[in-house]
Amino acid sequence: MSALYTFVLKAALGFAPVAAFASGDCNLPPAEPVTDVLGLTVAYGESAGDRRLLRILSNGQIFVPLYDAMLETQISREALQALIDWMVQEQGFLSLSWTTIKADLRRPPPGANGALPIPPHEDGLGSFITLTVPDCSHSVVVRDSAMISTGRPDVEALQRFRAIELRLLEIVTRLQTR
Repeated sequence: MSALYTFVLKAALGFAPVAAFASGDCNLPPAEPVTDVLGLTVAYGESAGDRRLLRILSNGQIFVPLYDAMLETQISREALQALIDWMVQEQGFLSLSWTTIKADLRRPPPGANGALPIPPHEDGLGSFITLTVPDCSHSVVVRDSAMISTGRPDVEALQRFRAIELRLLEIVTRLQTR
């Protein structure tokens, strides 16, 4: 991997590697055997299926589809741990749920003067984010996240989900356009 591409990928991740968590936090599994750690899928339906936009493995391998090809790159385990730390510690990924976000979306936004919000679509395009590390696995789907997050900046959990989704989409975009 070139030094320039490594720099661009680190810029997409948005931070420098940090020290690993203390015992009991969301630590990466060993690099071997290789396991799925992080995934992003955008799809209709109740499950993410097997059409992932982003797949990151425990050894730092990243896979992103582009038409009929599968693009691949590698990041350090430290950078991967930093991404997980950001998701879990700063964005509270483990506390996110579609049920909670839907309930918040059904409340009128501040200053709505009694106007009822448009309820979220149960059958809209879903963004599925899955984290699979020992003692810290969690999966969240949010329907129409791009559209509803723009109209509801007051829904804090939705904004945190969208921040994670955008960070992962940035990795996808950087790899597809290199």
